[in-house]
Amino acid sequence: MTTYPNSGMQLEHEIESSNLSYQLKGSQSFKRLPRQ
Repeated sequence: MTTYPNSGMQLEHEIESSNLSYQLKGSQSFKRLPRQ
Protein backbone atom coordinates (compact mmCIF):
# COMPACT_ATOMS: atom_id res chain seq x y z
CA MET A 1 0.00 0.00 0.00
CA THR A 2 2.80 2.43 0.87
CA THR A 3 4.63 1.40 -2.31
CA TYR A 4 1.88 2.80 -4.55
CA PRO A 5 0.20 5.65 -2.64
CA ASN A 6 -1.24 7.20 -5.82
CA SER A 7 -2.82 3.93 -6.93
CA GLY A 8 -4.23 3.37 -3.44
CA MET A 9 -5.79 6.82 -3.34
CA GLN A 10 -7.23 6.34 -6.81
CA LEU A 11 -8.66 2.96 -5.82
CA GLU A 12 -10.25 4.44 -2.69
CA HIS A 13 -11.74 7.24 -4.77
CA GLU A 14 -13.23 4.76 -7.24
CA ILE A 15 -14.65 2.67 -4.40
CA GLU A 16 -16.18 5.72 -2.73
CA SER A 17 -17.76 6.95 -5.97
CA SER A 18 -19.11 3.48 -6.83
CA ASN A 19 -20.48 3.03 -3.30
CA LEU A 20 -22.11 6.47 -3.47
CA SER A 21 -23.82 5.73 -6.78
CA TYR A 22 -24.86 2.28 -5.48
CA GLN A 23 -26.36 3.83 -2.34
CA LEU A 24 -28.25 6.40 -4.42
CA LYS A 25 -29.68 3.71 -6.73
CA GLY A 26 -30.44 1.46 -3.76
CA SER A 27 -32.33 4.17 -1.87
CA GLN A 28 -34.38 4.99 -4.97
CA SER A 29 -35.36 1.36 -5.57
CA PHE A 30 -36.09 0.84 -1.86
CA LYS A 31 -38.48 3.79 -1.94
CA ARG A 32 -40.35 2.19 -4.84
CA LEU A 33 -40.64 -1.21 -3.15
CA PRO A 34 -43.21 -1.63 -0.37
CA ARG A 35 -41.83 -2.46 3.08
CA GLN A 36 -42.30 -6.07 4.09
